[in-house]
Amino acid sequence: MDDLSTHLFGQLTLVITRLGHRSKAQVAGSRYKMSTDSSWSFAVVHPLPRSSRQKVTREGNMIPRTETDDESIRKARGLQGVCWGQEYERMIGGMLYTPLAPELIEGRSRARQLTGEFNASLYGDVASEKTSQQREEVLKKLFGRTGRSIYIEPPLFVDYGCNISVGESFYANFHLTILDCGLVSIGNNVEIGPNVSIITSEHHTMIEERRANRGFEFTRSVVIGDDCWVGAGAIILAGVTIGSGCSIGAGSVVKSDIPALSIAVGVPARVIRSAKQETTVD
Repeated sequence: MDDLSTHLFGQLTLVITRLGHRSKAQVAGSRYKMSTDSSWSFAVVHPLPRSSRQKVTREGNMIPRTETDDESIRKARGLQGVCWGQEYERMIGGMLYTPLAPELIEGRSRARQLTGEFNASLYGDVASEKTSQQREEVLKKLFGRTGRSIYIEPPLFVDYGCNISVGESFYANFHLTILDCGLVSIGNNVEIGPNVSIITSEHHTMIEERRANRGFEFTRSVVIGDDCWVGAGAIILAGVTIGSGCSIGAGSVVKSDIPALSIAVGVPARVIRSAKQETTVD
């Protein structure tokens, strides 16, 4: 193939069909327009633009820390059931860590046992005060810190449990998933709909870095303020802080901070209006 042909081939592809053959060209990931020529039809397919290579995405949250985070360690000292060790401190501090460290395996095993006990109550008498008390007792063992009056509908899934702190009057519906490799702090009077996921774990976005660090992870903590409502199927990603008094719409993906007293919806979640109640003067 000469230079001119090579150049033309790289710029467009001609899909040519004889008159009477009306099937569309199947070109994945491309848009095309058929000609109206009476004897030939063709589609000009332009190559898709290449995305620019970015070292940092999502506001820098894709890069692990290189030093321990003293503030995270200080917060963890106030939690119960913590699986202390060097890799645990690296994990909650946002550094690269291996989840295969003995103390972390032990921590996850403890969480599996407690969530198994909690989820076994799924078919219990939901109207029974005894069932509610038993569930709350398990949650107080599982979570690092709890306030008064917490109620979660089973099933519940967590990584460690000990890295989760919830305030008073907390409610969550079915299928709450919290990957609490990093710290998760939830305030008072928070309500969460069904099938909500809170994710603190991160991985490198660049393939070369993922290959070089296979088996390693890093985390970013998640904070949900007081008096928040999280709608069904929402996903809250690592490093996010949701301010107090917020409502997150069903199915939203929250990948950046949401200011206090905001209503946010969509993928990604965006603030659409204030949650402050407007007052009128008669």
